Amino acid sequence: MECIRFLASSNYQEKRVGYLGLTQLLTETNDIVMMVTNTLRVDLESDNSNVVGLALTALGNIGSFDICRDLAPYVVRLIEKSTHFIKKKAILACARIVRKYPDVIEEVVPLTLQLLKDKQHCIVLTTAALIDEILVSNPEFAPRFQPGIQDMLRILRTLLLSGYSFEFDVQGINDPIL
Repeated sequence: MECIRFLASSNYQEKRVGYLGLTQLLTETNDIVMMVTNTLRVDLESDNSNVVGLALTALGNIGSFDICRDLAPYVVRLIEKSTHFIKKKAILACARIVRKYPDVIEEVVPLTLQLLKDKQHCIVLTTAALIDEILVSNPEFAPRFQPGIQDMLRILRTLLLSGYSFEFDVQGINDPIL
């Protein structure tokens, strides 16, 4: 209950402790988690990107079917219109939403094809994780990703043929995680 009290605080440090406690002490099956839905919604609409990031991380960790269903439109909106910091967290939270609430897949597939064209590696990497989750949850969506194959091949070709990039280098390999 203290975690929920901290979540309602306007103080960022208290909110951070509340979200940490929420994600570490509770699971999606706890009844208390349902009490957090409105707080998550409010924080997803916050002007403070750090607060939005905390809410997205919590949703990605403990989102139940009901929470994912209720907050899916907010997360999709964040994917469409936000900074890279928020966008990557929203994409990962969306992967959880797809797993728990597959009805949102129809709305998410067109976004993933746009996100593959992004210049930021973190966005492309998280989009690949989202596409994987979509195809694991619902394999019949595979033909919808046909237009994105050229983008994925372009990304891989660029990674293989591009020169040394200090920003993405790991022991001489250009962005090995991607």
